[in-house]
Amino acid sequence: MAESDVVVNAPGFWVHRGAALTMTSAHQHDDLELNLVTRGHLEYLFGGRALSVPAGSIAMFWAATPHRLMHRQDDAEVAEGCWLHVPLATVRGWALPQDSLARLLRDRPLIVDAAPLGDLADSFDRWATDLTSRETTEIALMEVQALAMRILLAARHSASGGQGARRQERSTMPDAVAGMAGYIAINFRDPVRVADVAAAVHLHPSTAMQVFRTSLGMTLGDYLTRCRVAEAQRLLITTSRPAGDIGIAAGFGTVSAFYEAFRRATGSPPAAYRRSRSAGEAPPP
Repeated sequence: MAESDVVVNAPGFWVHRGAALTMTSAHQHDDLELNLVTRGHLEYLFGGRALSVPAGSIAMFWAATPHRLMHRQDDAEVAEGCWLHVPLATVRGWALPQDSLARLLRDRPLIVDAAPLGDLADSFDRWATDLTSRETTEIALMEVQALAMRILLAARHSASGGQGARRQERSTMPDAVAGMAGYIAINFRDPVRVADVAAAVHLHPSTAMQVFRTSLGMTLGDYLTRCRVAEAQRLLITTSRPAGDIGIAAGFGTVSAFYEAFRRATGSPPAAYRRSRSAGEAPPP
């Protein structure tokens, strides 16, 4: 399979309703993305993992993780849905609780049943118009924020086995955390130092490390490795390049460091991961 590079798109408001758009390569953008599936199902390659979103569901994720909408030859019907991009800078202004923003910055989408959330297709149509006018943009964004919070609540309720939402933390995540995560998501293929990440958000390196770990429950190095492993997963599935070359392309300094990090993150070596995916099996989580 021919290699397709990740396209980095500029963040910005974008609304689309209709047939799923063809994506010839993976892309990433610094937005919160919401996908409502109204017909068929969407098949994504998300950070190197296969992901299916069935009709009647809505997915929400931070689109800085490389993702690509896939089209299968055996699909009997054309998938249709609604898409909305909201710049992360706008999402930061919502002052979401710390655990909520942390969930959005993880590398897995939140997928919930859309039925209890109302007639969302009409809402997407309205936002497509409202976001083009200064007079109505603020109203639309309040509605989008309410939907995002309902999705977070539904996902939390589902994860807790239906026992109700867990108590939210009162503190809010510093904007610097999202900025650091965004910097890493864009620059992970290059050598990245803590000092570089800290400088991007005007923090002292030690402060940056402490704030990031407190907010997301992982170190800056852990997050950097996660981005690199996700890129390696994508390249193993979508290209025939040697595994060692892929590790270097994904940002690892040495092949041995790549193999060690990949096995630790996925539970299998790169070659086994590629074989299992080629054979149609589900890749390791």
